[in-house]
Amino acid sequence: MRSMSRVMRRGLSLILAISLLWIVHPFKANAQSSPKYGGVLRIIRFSGPGTPFGWPIKTRGLDSLAASPCLEPLMRQEWEGHYVPILATDMSIAPDKGSITFKLRKGVKFHDGTDWNAEAAKFNLQAYIDNKKPEAKDWKSIDVIDNYTICIHLTKFENTGLLDLVGRKMVSPAAYKTKGEEWLGWHPVGTGPFEFESFQRDVNCTYKKFEGYWQKGKPYLDGVEWLYIKDPMTQTAAMKAGEADVQSVTLGKNTRDMEAVGLNVVYKINASLNLIPDSGNTDSPYADQRVRNAVSHALDREAFVKALGYGFWKVQYQMPIDDNPAYIKGFKGRAYDPERAKKFLEEAGYPKGFETMLMPMPGTPPDVFAVIQSYLGAVGIKVKIEQVPMGKFMSTRTEGWNNGLLLQPFAVWQNFGKTMQYYISSKSSDFPVLKRFPEIDTLIDEAVATVQPDVNLLQRAVRMMDERTVTIPVYSSGGAYALQKYVKDAAFLKLANWNDWVPEDAWMDK
Repeated sequence: MRSMSRVMRRGLSLILAISLLWIVHPFKANAQSSPKYGGVLRIIRFSGPGTPFGWPIKTRGLDSLAASPCLEPLMRQEWEGHYVPILATDMSIAPDKGSITFKLRKGVKFHDGTDWNAEAAKFNLQAYIDNKKPEAKDWKSIDVIDNYTICIHLTKFENTGLLDLVGRKMVSPAAYKTKGEEWLGWHPVGTGPFEFESFQRDVNCTYKKFEGYWQKGKPYLDGVEWLYIKDPMTQTAAMKAGEADVQSVTLGKNTRDMEAVGLNVVYKINASLNLIPDSGNTDSPYADQRVRNAVSHALDREAFVKALGYGFWKVQYQMPIDDNPAYIKGFKGRAYDPERAKKFLEEAGYPKGFETMLMPMPGTPPDVFAVIQSYLGAVGIKVKIEQVPMGKFMSTRTEGWNNGLLLQPFAVWQNFGKTMQYYISSKSSDFPVLKRFPEIDTLIDEAVATVQPDVNLLQRAVRMMDERTVTIPVYSSGGAYALQKYVKDAAFLKLANWNDWVPEDAWMDK
């Protein structure tokens, strides 16, 4: 086996994001002053988890954030591409790339007092294999070498697979075996800086400081509380009244409003908003590409972004955002042309348009889907908006829908092959009624099979997606948080996985 440091010396480092450099350095708190201890960080989010957040096998999308104070992975990847060891301290990749071996951190306890070790790691990773999860599609088997060493044998190597492997969150095997999967799903038991206390659906989720945390001197906070408040005006009122410390905000007017009342705002552009049609349903209007073309031509993205983006959004005619290696400069998409949209509808057999459904992901600004509704209505597509709770949205996303469009942001990883696998590949576990294309699958598979992501192949896949109107990109956006002045480090938006954070680094001066 060879270590990553040796690979670096030979100039053969595996690239996962901008660069997969084996540079190990701990996260640092605010360098301007020393962190202070104490306080419960109260964080407002628009919606609570709709899937079991304590058993990662069953957790979907943003729901994983609910358990992030409690559950930890083998390693974290920073936005810049570097890996930071968490429950694993080292990894080595076989010369033939047929296996990956991890050295695990010693002296770590789960919140129930049981030991973190190789058997615990195997239990968690084996569950992904047993449940046939897409993250584990290339994991052949797992061997326990000794108490603190495991080896994962691969059926094949993919440059996107390392993040899938090291980012898996670990739970207590004892809790699973004694309490059961259903209980654990809503009562996470991990190794993280905070220990789970309570969860009330659509109300809050609370954690207290774990006194036995393995990072000495951390966490700084006494606890964390997620506050689930759906109404934007109620959210803002809570921040103004000092009833919350951090608020997850939507880039756009919401962000500027937070700045106007004196709050600090941190944000990162890391996603593109897309309309997802049920094009795989043969009886859906969207099965006809001409209808999908009409939807794209009906949207005046430039006017849309200028009116509602408040300087944050950018027009998207392709899925990758403009700082992504797969982004195609000078790309020309389907520009606003309502007359052409009507012509496409007429050719597809809908001269008078048709009725359809639009389901926005919870947290989408109402103005956004209202404007989309208006643009589509202007060319004859009569849209009924269906606003649903997060649980319903996630079940629709994974089980399917009829004659309609979903509206949601797509996370854009620096290795765009990961984004394509997660959302667009036929191997994706999401959007079962989205039409998939074998020729796009082939490009994705070839792009992720190389040691470094093949950007040319990924860009060909992006062009092919446009040629077939697979989804309809609208604008780029991302994650943002409004902070009270006394919140010196909320520790959000530091990682490649945009729905994760570094809770042990968060602190306040109040």
